[in-house]
Formats: sequence, C-alpha cells, structure tokens
Amino acid sequence: MRAIHAAAVAAALAVTSCATLAEDPARLPADTPASYRSECGGCHAAFPPGLLAADGWRDVMAGLSAHFGDNAAIPDAQRRELEDFLVRHAGEPRRFGSRREPARLTATTWFRRTHGTVRRTFGDPRVGSAANCGACHTEAEAGGFRPVSPLARELARQP
Repeated sequence: MRAIHAAAVAAALAVTSCATLAEDPARLPADTPASYRSECGGCHAAFPPGLLAADGWRDVMAGLSAHFGDNAAIPDAQRRELEDFLVRHAGEPRRFGSRREPARLTATTWFRRTHGTVRRTFGDPRVGSAANCGACHTEAEAGGFRPVSPLARELARQP
C-alpha cells in the first residue's frame, strides 16, 4: 500500500513540476535550438519565447534586417526554424503583447506590470537599459529570470 501511495505522490509531483515548467514564460524551453542561443543570445539575452506573443515574434523575425537599429538578418531556413520555435512557445497575447503594442518585450503588459516599481533603475549606469536583463537577473543568460542579483535588491530599496 505504501509503495502505491509513494508512486502516486511521485507521479503527482512530476505532473505538477512539468505543468509548472510548461507554464513558466520566463524560462527557455527544453527544445531551444542552439542557433537561438548563438544568434539571438550573441547580442542580447536569449529571451524565453513565452515573454512575447506569437504576432510579436512574427514581427520581430520579419524585421531582422532592421532589428532595433541593427542588421540581424540570418539565412531564411534558419529564420524559419527560429520563428517556428518562437511562435510554438509564444506567450498569451493578453499578457505578452499584441499587434496593438510594439513587438518589444519591454512594452508588454507583463513586463510593465512586473517591472513597474523598478523602472527608474533602468537608467542606472550599472543597468544601462531595460534590455540588460543580466544586470538584475542572475540566470538571465540561461533563460531564467526569477532570481535577482544583489544589485537588483539594492536598486529596489532606493527611493
């Protein structure tokens, strides 16, 4: 009887853990292509695709030749592979943007809500901009945005 109970508890925990990971938009999925980390992560954090809605990712990928002031164009086959990955794991439009918002992570409803109290810190020279996730999120380069750095805690305490 104990073995059955233990197996049931283990199965419930595994399902809960998988569901939690699947629903966490602030993590890179397990099937993240290496090319996503190298191409996109070569210039900025390889943002988890769940942080922007599908329409936003389509817009970003369609405009790589003028990507926020840089030419980030990649071969078409690679662009399609990355766009498919991003769209497949995209966030909900209600929280993570829509065509009514710019295709910019820092302009999504979710980002503005979660960073509203610390927006003033983006101008700090140690941070530089809202796009420098690694300044405050210790696991940003690995696709994790939950843990925050000592700098983030320091800046959050400032008036």
